[in-house]
Amino acid sequence: MNSKTSLAHKLFLSSAVATVAVSIPHLYVEASIENAATENKELRYGNTGPSVKFLQENLKRLGYYPYRVDGTYGNHTQAAVQKFQFHTRIKVDGIAGPQTFAAISQITENPIDNSVPVQALRDSHLLDGTFIQYALNLIGTPYIWGGTTPNGFDCSGFIKYVFAKKGIHIPRTISEIWDYGKAVQKPSVGDLVFFETYKPGPSHAGIYLGGGQFIHSGSSKGVTISKLSHSYWSKRYLGSKRIAQLK
Repeated sequence: MNSKTSLAHKLFLSSAVATVAVSIPHLYVEASIENAATENKELRYGNTGPSVKFLQENLKRLGYYPYRVDGTYGNHTQAAVQKFQFHTRIKVDGIAGPQTFAAISQITENPIDNSVPVQALRDSHLLDGTFIQYALNLIGTPYIWGGTTPNGFDCSGFIKYVFAKKGIHIPRTISEIWDYGKAVQKPSVGDLVFFETYKPGPSHAGIYLGGGQFIHSGSSKGVTISKLSHSYWSKRYLGSKRIAQLK
């Protein structure tokens, strides 16, 4: 085991090494990321310590984590990982595993544009990726009943806000948006997906991202990415609608 790998290994075993890392942070950051990618390390919600801190520092360098680096894998860190995973075409689960660490390491060494990949928009009826980018930039925003601003959104407030950023004005409530949209048999990127949750009829919705994923403001996590195939959502799925004003 070479010295670089040995140092990285220690980072995952002892928080004491974090003190030394302050003097040569980049060596330790790169080593820990590399080690995680090759030794099946995983970081997830609830974890704390120097490994989480180094993950946050790398995500911050890449523009995904604008918050304070505190070594706690909470909602903000999970949201940043989700956004990074979506952009790099990795399974979006909010868990920083070997594939995520490998992608972070590669991009850190070879910086690329972090805009929405063209492939993600291949089946889209949108003209560009800015619409989806507006939505992705809001990941981690808390859920607030009746919320319509980046300080907090409910599900329809989030959707209405994102469409308004493109100059498209839609109704306020989920039931009104359901009636307003044009039904489509299969959702395309940018279409809306609707669910029956706490009452009969459409009561929740999100923006389809492609690949069976959608972004929405949920009561438990705020703005986040979820899978249509998840048992909770698949059982409650009502259908998809397209906002006809999109040109």
